[in-house]
Order: sequence, then structure tokens, then C-alpha cells
Amino acid sequence: MTNFTLNPLIASTSLFIRQCGLCELRMVNDTRYGWLLLIPQLPDIYELSDLTKSQRHEMMDYASQIADIIQEKTKADKMNIATIGNIVPAMHLHIIARHEGDIAWPNPIWGNGSAIPYDADALTQRQGEMTGWLN
Repeated sequence: MTNFTLNPLIASTSLFIRQCGLCELRMVNDTRYGWLLLIPQLPDIYELSDLTKSQRHEMMDYASQIADIIQEKTKADKMNIATIGNIVPAMHLHIIARHEGDIAWPNPIWGNGSAIPYDADALTQRQGEMTGWLN
């Protein structure tokens, strides 16, 4: 899409999974959670309300479909879907598989330690799993 640039922090902490209509789906490199990001590939989009009604509906439909698949595949107890966050100004939607007993349960994941990245082999394997589940 024209004039869209992926935020550098998102680019450095996540991996491409697939294109979902107007959005790019990325997996966050953190072993603690099944954590995905859905990012509209449109310039100057900072809030959900910056999208048109049809773009919002498309994005939320994808988020819902993705969450259903991830919940089934990871046996998550709860799926968190949110636009929360103030560090990255660009609009992005978090889709996070939560499990009772995970490091932050039952609290939000933000502010609860630092990411634990996958090692190279595990990262490749997890990215392949996610890609397979969501294609």
C-alpha cells in the first residue's frame, strides 16, 4: 500500500505471518504468549477511529477469525484483543492467547517483565506453525 511504513519497533520485535486484506499480520517474538499483531497498512492511521467503517469491520472480522483459530490451536483459556499501548503510535491491534498460570495471569501482560525471545530454531518453528494455522 502506498506511503505505509511499518513502525521500526514493531518490525524489530515481530515477524511477518501473512497479509489479511488491508492488514499485515505479525507474530511477536515472545515465548511467554501466543501474541499476534494486526496492522493496517495505511499511512497516518493512529486510532481505530481513523479507519473507515468498512476498514474497521474488515480488521475486526480478521481479528475475530484469527483469535478463534489461535484459541483452538493453543488451547488458550482467554483471548485478549486490544488496541492498548502508547509506545508505538501507529494503529495496531494485539491478539494475545492467554493461559491460566501464564506469567501475568490474570492481569494484563503490559508491564510484567520483558519479552523472552525464541531461539533461532524455535522462532522458525513457531513462525511456521502460525503461518500454517492461519493460511
